[in-house]
Amino acid sequence: MKIVNGITEIVFNSPSYLNDDFEQEIIDFLELNEIDTIEVGDDRVVITDNEGYEEEFIFNDYVDTRAVSLEKGLDYVETTANANGYPSGIVNAIIGFETFEEAKALASQFDLTVETFSTRDGWSLWVRNNNKTYEPFKITSESYGDNYDVINKMDEDDFIVEHVKPLLEDLTEFDSINGLLEQKEILWEAIKAMDDDEVVVTLYGEHFETVKETPMSWSHDTRHYIIGVI
Repeated sequence: MKIVNGITEIVFNSPSYLNDDFEQEIIDFLELNEIDTIEVGDDRVVITDNEGYEEEFIFNDYVDTRAVSLEKGLDYVETTANANGYPSGIVNAIIGFETFEEAKALASQFDLTVETFSTRDGWSLWVRNNNKTYEPFKITSESYGDNYDVINKMDEDDFIVEHVKPLLEDLTEFDSINGLLEQKEILWEAIKAMDDDEVVVTLYGEHFETVKETPMSWSHDTRHYIIGVI
């Protein structure tokens, strides 16, 4: 990067993720002060004026999250501070992490924060409310609401004991029994097919969907949630 202001010129190898404010704030400082020394370090530029006052321009204070997302092969979303989804103080957030550890590592590298963002169908922006996040989502029946249940990986014997036999005891007609067995067979096939890190979600005892148990994003009804770095 080359920053030129009058007779003062600073040339150094700058990170690719610096935003436009970095250069502009250095230029503003150079215009307002008589400069004594300029030192370029691995993570900052330190400028000292002729009265001995030092001003530090730390690279990680000027992170362009969109540039970081592109450099790392991730995605980004625009976030708003307005809880209703309307534009207000738009800030980019980095998303697309496979694991929480990846998000945490990136946040640490650039002095950023891991947070949870939300949106709804029809919204173009994601809402941020300083919801700092310290672990991935944990999918439970409470995540969905009434009449939903979450089933972890289990063997066939346990499935029959827990999810079939108790319901058969109350049935007295073959049609009802056959209908229940067909429903539970579909559910059992979903349980057999799911991976060890997944859970099966049921609604009124029927298979609703199969999802990651600890995902970095999930959706239900018209609402969507994602963990990202900002």
